[in-house]
Amino acid sequence: MAEIELLIVGGLGNQLYQFSTALFLAERHDINRITINTGHLAAYRENWGLALEKFVDFSKLEVEIRYIDRKHYVRPAKLFKKIGLRYTPLGYIDDTLLSNTTACSLKNNRYIMDDYFERIPERDEIDQWFLKFFKMDLVRPIEDVCVINVRGGEYRRLGWTSESQYRDYLEALDQLNLPSSTQIELVSDDIDYALRMFSNRLDFSKVHKPDMYDNFIAIASARYRVIAPSTFSRWASNINASGSITVEIGRVNV
Repeated sequence: MAEIELLIVGGLGNQLYQFSTALFLAERHDINRITINTGHLAAYRENWGLALEKFVDFSKLEVEIRYIDRKHYVRPAKLFKKIGLRYTPLGYIDDTLLSNTTACSLKNNRYIMDDYFERIPERDEIDQWFLKFFKMDLVRPIEDVCVINVRGGEYRRLGWTSESQYRDYLEALDQLNLPSSTQIELVSDDIDYALRMFSNRLDFSKVHKPDMYDNFIAIASARYRVIAPSTFSRWASNINASGSITVEIGRVNV
């Protein structure tokens, strides 16, 4: 039986990029099983655990899914990528190898996928293809509201956000040219930080508590979105994309 072992890492957005890519390869190359390895999730500082099953309808999948919790102390895909090795016959797949592997026949019986797979040429194609696997209760009627999405936490530690970014958010709101009656809601993983950023510059009709499921639906169902440059908010914005308008705020110092 041909198999992909997927080293899952990060939060929901990263997990969706990784799993959707593994499923894309599996379905196109007659790979029968995806083994989700959660052994490296604990390395993520803001560890929310395996989130896929809350969002993905596994009953729609034609491949077998199994789980293991095993840590790889040696990660060859990372090493190969670091030294610039573009191809290996050993079955390790990272995002630099992906275009090579999708263009040809995968001939091994076992592969280990170990990367984020966010910036690959096939990304847009995979994202649109994968939408059908989301749980239907995530697809809600569009509401005539505007959601402001701010990332704190990890983004603050990495220097990717600052309170001065309120200017970028206000400029994005001007671009959207919202109808005067549009209510504005706040979605953030760090509410105190987000409220300090705006410091009474905006009147929020609703402030959503940090909750992965509620926050995802709030972004997905809004007609207008001003989002942080995060994998989580990008995936949420893919839902109902044709009926909404999204502006993404850039990172600081990147």
